[in-house]
Amino acid sequence: MYIYTREANINDIEKILYLGKKVYEKYMKERSDWIVKNPLNYDLIKYIIENNGYKLFVVEKMDDKYEILGYCILSINEIKNHYMFKNMVNIEIDDFYTEDKYYNYSIEKTLFDKVNEYAKEIGANNIELNVWEFNYKIKRFFENMGMNTRIYRMEIKVN
Repeated sequence: MYIYTREANINDIEKILYLGKKVYEKYMKERSDWIVKNPLNYDLIKYIIENNGYKLFVVEKMDDKYEILGYCILSINEIKNHYMFKNMVNIEIDDFYTEDKYYNYSIEKTLFDKVNEYAKEIGANNIELNVWEFNYKIKRFFENMGMNTRIYRMEIKVN
């Protein structure tokens, strides 16, 4: 199976929405106290594709037919003249998802390598993301890619 990454385009929106539905169903199941619906819709994905403050990559297989196996939505955040932080450019991974049935085919690594390549291309200082505590598999994956924990975000329920 030959896989590669590329920037998403308008023709990819329906497949991205299909994959996004899967990931948000998982999130809603695990954290129904936080997530009540899938935030992805056609207009939002179109906006992300067309807006300079974002980047959307897809990983695609190419053999007998083309098939999108995963996607990654990035926010590009520039910090300037902050009262506490140095000036820098951060890339935030907002969504990172690949089809479960293709797990362990290096798809996640191929997609992450594209993110890393893009970060270097634009002169970003770092790549960041939030990982839900229940998502052990993806947490391990990002640790294996060299990411480290910088902040622990904790909660207590008061009801």
